[in-house]
Amino acid sequence: MSDYVTAPSFFGTSPVPLLNMFTKWAWVLLLSCFVYLLVRALNMMFSMWSKKIRPPIDAKLPSLSNPHWLLGHLSFLSGSKGAMGLKTLTVDNADKNGISTFWLVNNPAVSFLQPKDAQRVLRGSITRANSSSIFTKHMDNFLGRESILTLPGGTKWKVSRSVVHRAFTPDALTDAQACMNTLAGIFSSSIVQAIDERFTKKISKDNGYMGISPDGEGIVLDYITLFKMVTIDVIGNAAFGYDFQCSKTLTSSYYSLAFEYLQKEFANRIQKDLLNPFTWFYSLPTPRNLKQKKSATVLREFLLNIVHERRMQHATNKPLDKRNLLDYLIDASDSEKLTDSMLSDSLLTLLAAGYETSSITLSYAAYLLAADPRIDQLCAEEARKALGEPGSPIPKDLDPSKDLVYCRAVIYEALRLFPPAVMTQRSLEKPMKLENGITLPSGTNVFLPIYWIQRDAKNFPDPERCAPERWATRSSVGEKWVERLEEGDQENNVSDTNKIELPPANRDAFLAFSAGARSCVGRRFAMQETAIVLAACVRDLKFEVVDGYVLEHKRGGVTYSPANGMPLITKKREYSKSCTF
Repeated sequence: MSDYVTAPSFFGTSPVPLLNMFTKWAWVLLLSCFVYLLVRALNMMFSMWSKKIRPPIDAKLPSLSNPHWLLGHLSFLSGSKGAMGLKTLTVDNADKNGISTFWLVNNPAVSFLQPKDAQRVLRGSITRANSSSIFTKHMDNFLGRESILTLPGGTKWKVSRSVVHRAFTPDALTDAQACMNTLAGIFSSSIVQAIDERFTKKISKDNGYMGISPDGEGIVLDYITLFKMVTIDVIGNAAFGYDFQCSKTLTSSYYSLAFEYLQKEFANRIQKDLLNPFTWFYSLPTPRNLKQKKSATVLREFLLNIVHERRMQHATNKPLDKRNLLDYLIDASDSEKLTDSMLSDSLLTLLAAGYETSSITLSYAAYLLAADPRIDQLCAEEARKALGEPGSPIPKDLDPSKDLVYCRAVIYEALRLFPPAVMTQRSLEKPMKLENGITLPSGTNVFLPIYWIQRDAKNFPDPERCAPERWATRSSVGEKWVERLEEGDQENNVSDTNKIELPPANRDAFLAFSAGARSCVGRRFAMQETAIVLAACVRDLKFEVVDGYVLEHKRGGVTYSPANGMPLITKKREYSKSCTF
């Protein structure tokens, strides 16, 4: 057997002698850690066993029965049970007020289903519920210790949050849209070209190609893979001025592969390998840790160099070819004196938040279009009006908030039905009095099941139905779509085929971007990006569901996505010559 292991392919080959990896001191350290963890585990098990069962958290609140003697009800949140396990904890066990209680290991937790309770928690507390030290360590190694996603709260989080928030100015979003328009057009054109060349030239299977459609008129593509290419290009160009060129080539880049590796490694370490002690200690020179360290080094050095060079340009007053989010971050950080490392962690956070979640949302949106011809037709109609004929450049004066209202409504429905983050947590910073008179003390762990709040019929009537008309309305067929307001806007919604008789969306119950001080800083950026990309695709392309495909969901780290990818038959969209929009 070879004495060497190979690093990820995007680094080339880096042989590491296995026989020299573990010195006797490394083994002593490993044994000491094992003994320490064993003693801690035995002590915790004895403490729990002495209690035998966990009592109800409050006699007036429903409490899920039969907690595991060691884990409590934690198993319901395992990756295998997914959203259905969350439903057992927070919906099936809830009282008429939508309140449920349960145990996570030896920590009591409370969950809410009513939007008003969820909003009170999110707007009143910024501190995340206590996470295990192992989870925190994995997050730190993935995104850095200065990321607003990893900091639990406090002064440092407030400073970092303030800087990032100030970077997303209206001018920054205007500058970002120019690259969004260009990249969305390039991406859809590349897929059209792949369809034209389907018999002579194929995209690599590693990059989403799954074969020619049964009728020979299109190709089958996995859009979980494909949409990642355009979203990482948008983040690269808009955030720090780097073009990965994934949209043009429909292939992953050197740095995107490094990030993808880190992301998958993080997901594995907090899920299936959570109890593997060898994944807890990143300093151990195991092949897996060496690969992770190499990936992190490649990506962090890349981002640090970009930050350093851009800061030098600002310091020497050199003219900038075009401004990006990093420039706005540097402007906002001058008063806070943030280091290059803190800024690079902010860029990595933007990369993580904008890369995966946006691609997941776009994949679900494409599926919704493929599954409902009515919605697909209305979306294509609006896209063609706003963007022009298929293949033409996207107008510079496009205003997605006014010109792509129905496309945005499809995105909102995708986020409502399939939020990338199915739940969020908080630790109450002050006592919270409930309507039944019970007061939850400060420090209480609160779970908010976003997935089920947004699928509750009390919050969204006919919740399983995809209805963009919850968010958009127009007075008659052919009129321009406008954003639908909440209660008080009682206009009838009219489509080409039928009336949609649903009330306006309950925006307090829409928590895909969270709420309060920890809400998604890049919400406007994300909606702008996804609406433009979806519009460009639906104008040029026609999606169809693959026969036999069943949409299921899986957990990957802290997000949920289609378990079996998102394979869609993709054809060039044909417009009738007599069709006028």
